[in-house]
Amino acid sequence: MGIGIWSNKYIAILITVALLVAPAGARTGRAQGTSLEIEGAQVKRGDKVTLTVTITRALDGLGRLDAAIVSGNPDVFALTSLTLRAVSEEFLQIDLQEKNRIKFKLVDLRKKVSPGDENVELLTFTGEAANNGTSKLSLVDIKYTDEEGNIIEPAVKEAEITVEPAEAREEESPQENEEEQTNEVKEEPEGEEGQAEEEPEREEETGPEPEPEEKVEVEGEDYSPILGKPSLKLGETGASRFRLDSLPDGLKMAEVWITNAGGLDFSGVSFLDPSHYEVVKRTEELVNFRVADFDEVIQPGTEELKVAEIAMEAISPGRTDIRVREMVLWTDSGEKVVRQGNTVSVEVNLGPIGRSAYPPRDPDGDGLYEDINGDGELTETDAFILAFNLESKYIRENPSLFDFDWDGRVSFSDAVELIRKIG
Repeated sequence: MGIGIWSNKYIAILITVALLVAPAGARTGRAQGTSLEIEGAQVKRGDKVTLTVTITRALDGLGRLDAAIVSGNPDVFALTSLTLRAVSEEFLQIDLQEKNRIKFKLVDLRKKVSPGDENVELLTFTGEAANNGTSKLSLVDIKYTDEEGNIIEPAVKEAEITVEPAEAREEESPQENEEEQTNEVKEEPEGEEGQAEEEPEREEETGPEPEPEEKVEVEGEDYSPILGKPSLKLGETGASRFRLDSLPDGLKMAEVWITNAGGLDFSGVSFLDPSHYEVVKRTEELVNFRVADFDEVIQPGTEELKVAEIAMEAISPGRTDIRVREMVLWTDSGEKVVRQGNTVSVEVNLGPIGRSAYPPRDPDGDGLYEDINGDGELTETDAFILAFNLESKYIRENPSLFDFDWDGRVSFSDAVELIRKIG
């Protein structure tokens, strides 16, 4: 019996010591003194009410908050909108808005919520009291990140909203109703022939001006080998068409070597003309093939011959080159022609981040993609989009492009560093 008691005490001591010496990261996920509170109320049926979400205590400040406000009974109290209270609207992104749930992300890159702050009104939400009864109001799916990028679990105080019957209203006389309708008609603006004036058409928003396509023509030379410029996104496949221009003495046979400077993977060749062909060698950075016109279909004087399409996959972002390293061709008369073709510069883009219309860009060529939304300008919005979309596959799979604090990984602190860099 004594031995059993001693063993339990010994185990308890070991557990206590382990907790005391465990590193801070091992305790990530505890509430750590940070708490959130959602406001409740008593309202009349038909009322629209605005309520707040408050940080009652921000022990370690606020970096980013992902959460959803939920009405447990939307038939009683339906959610209608969400706005920020304590910080600029640029910090807020609403991912889902329904009458029973509003899902949002919020970041505090300007450090307006400091460690130790209490009773900070973080945001407001509105709802409509639709029917008598009660509904719980909750914050769920919470992911709270402090100023250092650590994920913690805040304590959350839920609320309840009670909807009471509306007071009886005096019935309106038919005459009053007619007057109201008359007023409504008078207030409606009219254009010519009694028609409502149409709103002026809005000009469509456009992104940055596209870069002018490079001229790839080789002038003043017969049997010019030409590569077309492919459009490529990271992880996707595109193609470059290979053609020959100006064949004054026809074509009997040709061998071609096409290379890329890296960042691309030549994945295949589709032949168009002539009907006899052979792939000699294909690697990630080289395609070597032969074509022949044994049937004499390609006549002397042919101005353009579309030979093949070179398929390629973009495996790393940035600018790279593809070129016709060499072509050796024999004409119908047996003359040997040797040519070097054009070089095509290719920009491999990432896909758009978050809700951006354009892929991110590296405006100064330093290897970091500061223009997150790809609109051609560096603004605070770029930092906010980065903070909202740290889970994006393009960011996750290419951390070196967004590592603005040079710590070897992408985290909330990179968004903070980017907004400092933008100024």
